[in-house]
Amino acid sequence: MLELAVQQVVNGLLVGAIYALMALGLMVILGILRIINMAQGELYMLGGYFCYVAVVATGDSFAAQLGPVVHFGLGTASSVDKLEIRWPEGKVDTLATPAVDRYHDVGTR
Repeated sequence: MLELAVQQVVNGLLVGAIYALMALGLMVILGILRIINMAQGELYMLGGYFCYVAVVATGDSFAAQLGPVVHFGLGTASSVDKLEIRWPEGKVDTLATPAVDRYHDVGTR
């Protein structure tokens, strides 16, 4: 629990630092050019969007809540006899004796 609290505090400080740097940059531009230039905010939003897409598209990150990869454990078992996937549209895929410790591509075909 303490580890999670520390992690949240660090995340909050990092996000706050990013916002502070953006505000500082906007104020410097405003002070020098005497106009409000929102290109910096636009680049920040584009960077955030591309980072989000990269994490979700790869799906291989602890933060990828929508990732297309499913991990599950076998407990004390060392092999699997049969893997059955029931898709939301009603289709059922079956893999007979899939190898363990491997990625299996079973996307909807």
